[in-house]
Amino acid sequence: MLLEAVEYAPNATLKSDIISQIPEIIDDSQHAAIVLDLRTRMENDSDVIVPAIGCLAGLSLKEHLLVSVRLEDLFVFLKLQKSLW
Repeated sequence: MLLEAVEYAPNATLKSDIISQIPEIIDDSQHAAIVLDLRTRMENDSDVIVPAIGCLAGLSLKEHLLVSVRLEDLFVFLKLQKSLW
């Protein structure tokens, strides 16, 4: 999977570049799997939060997944902000 390359990317810029291209590369049938993967990555790697949110915005998601993603993004974003204070 394309997201496996993110694990081996040597810096945040390359991670961001890979993630930002995902909506253009993957098939709509893979969007749900990408959402689940990105949610986990956002919790574990602060370098991917901003590009992951941008990627999620470019995916075609069913309504229940979209609500879940928005709530999860908000939680991760707030967690990041809290750690910066």
